[in-house]
Amino acid sequence: MTQTSAAPPRRPRVFRDPVHGDITFPRGRFQSLLEQVIDTELFQRLRGIRQTAVMNLVFHGAEHSRFTHSMGAAHVAGMMLESAAENSGFKVSVAACEETVLAALLHDVGHGPFSHSLEEIIGAGFAHERMTVRILTAPESEIHRLLAAYDPGLPDRLRAFIEHAPPGTPARHHWTHEIVSSQLDADRLDYLARDALMAGIRTHAFD
Repeated sequence: MTQTSAAPPRRPRVFRDPVHGDITFPRGRFQSLLEQVIDTELFQRLRGIRQTAVMNLVFHGAEHSRFTHSMGAAHVAGMMLESAAENSGFKVSVAACEETVLAALLHDVGHGPFSHSLEEIIGAGFAHERMTVRILTAPESEIHRLLAAYDPGLPDRLRAFIEHAPPGTPARHHWTHEIVSSQLDADRLDYLARDALMAGIRTHAFD
């Protein structure tokens, strides 16, 4: 009788980043979800959208994309969660951590060409936050289907992150929302370091 050994666990994918070094996500079912979301056409399209719109015409090194920024924001969100757990005594569930990292990863998925510059031209008719919510919640969206298959309530919980529900409301009951949207959030911490680096501006990195 021939014995077959179980397949070894799949190694986590490593994303090499100029700001943060190697970015990896914890192994397991959540890692698989993150990688599937990253591989969707909707998320991959962010590779073709410059983070700083037309700033590359002045700072020619600023060719970085919304894709690299979104990956960095998710990484920073994870770092902030770890730091809070180690240094503040805050307790956070695994589910809340997963939602926070996903919200940081997807916070810009609704951006159109030329990022914020397009919104200024079109005006009130287009806002990337509304498009992000649509991508998260529309049944025809591949990202929505992946999220709903993982947890049917996940798309709506991520929607609360993106829509900036006021503190104290049922939709924003957890301090983890501040990691995604506040005056000092993962989004800002990543783009301040990333935009400066790619533009050739010497600045101090955050710890």
